[in-house]
Amino acid sequence: MDASTNTCLESAIGIGTAEGSQHTNSDGLPAGSGSSASPAHGSDGPGETIVAPYDGLTRWGKLADEDRRTFRALASSLGAMSVPQTLGRAAGDWLVKGLLGSPSLAVLAGSPGVGKSFLVLDLELSIVHGLNWHGMRTRQGAVLYVAAEGGAGLAKRLEAWHVHHGQPIDRPGLLVIDRAVQLADEGTVDLAKILRLYAAAADRVPRLIVVDTLARCAIGLDENKAQDMGKLIDAAENLKRASGCCVLLVHHTGKDASRGLRGSSALTGAIDSGLIVTAEQGTLRMHTAKQKDDRERTLTFRLQQMPLGHDVDGDPISSCVAVDVDQPLPSPSAQPVFTDRQKAVIEMVADWPNPNISRRDLSKRYRDRFQHSKRRKDCADVVKQLVQKGVLGADRDRVWLNSEALIPSGT
Repeated sequence: MDASTNTCLESAIGIGTAEGSQHTNSDGLPAGSGSSASPAHGSDGPGETIVAPYDGLTRWGKLADEDRRTFRALASSLGAMSVPQTLGRAAGDWLVKGLLGSPSLAVLAGSPGVGKSFLVLDLELSIVHGLNWHGMRTRQGAVLYVAAEGGAGLAKRLEAWHVHHGQPIDRPGLLVIDRAVQLADEGTVDLAKILRLYAAAADRVPRLIVVDTLARCAIGLDENKAQDMGKLIDAAENLKRASGCCVLLVHHTGKDASRGLRGSSALTGAIDSGLIVTAEQGTLRMHTAKQKDDRERTLTFRLQQMPLGHDVDGDPISSCVAVDVDQPLPSPSAQPVFTDRQKAVIEMVADWPNPNISRRDLSKRYRDRFQHSKRRKDCADVVKQLVQKGVLGADRDRVWLNSEALIPSGT
């Protein structure tokens, strides 16, 4: 590997920098680290400028060259910032506005089988596709998902989410590792590097790393011992610093979920955000048990079943998606407006004798109804529009009417 290739690789991975995407000058100073450069108050050489936290130091130019290099190296490695730098970073430091910061360390916890992974996947894919997450803005970017549990059902969950939201399943942005990565065994270094390389190749900004679950990625450590939990916290903090992302650890609550996270309280003290998920009568409730810099929130969801066609034996395949149950039903005046073709497709699906209709049968009925339609994909376009409105559900082969959809009158 030649020097230029190695330099490019290190830049993509983030070797030697706190943020991974910064360049450095000859003294190892991150260029533009947190604020724009300004004219020097005593420069080191022709054309060089001094950036915060050095800008404004009236005697900076009188320090010995070695002292300046030492200060710069220490400031870079320790992440030292001036007040203007700190204020500039704080203005945009969020991943999910009002819920998760960036970079930050967060935990989402609940009892086994409560549905945590469905919520986590919903969050990840909302960030990948740049969608609001249940009313909260997100920053679009690349996500690394360590799915140490539930790998067998992950493919169905991914398909169900994309079908429900009408999003292209081949859009780059989510990288999945379907095995446990031990965080305390230098696993954080590899996770940060692979996300940076993937994000660079996908032309995305690294945004989120999810470890699901913490227990599977901490084999040999006792979560009830503060010393062992301290090792995990250090590893997670290193991952946050190396990646510049939000690191979300999926964890379990104890027997009494109201008492918070299972194990040592050291983890609760270290995190920026703590999200607790509980279930009651088919409803998932997520509340913020800890929130350093934002107000507490409570969100409610339910898991909606999504048909995904049939397997080779003809048996139905399905999975679930997390949907918001807090939104009130629209008033009659706020009902969606449908075109004549959309109304016709809804009618065709509703009148079909079976719960769902094949795309081939629906396309045939559509062409019979609109014989002047020249494009074979016209029907597919209308189906996609109705899926996005929430009226229809669809997979690669079949289309069905959502039972809770607002159907236009006269259909």
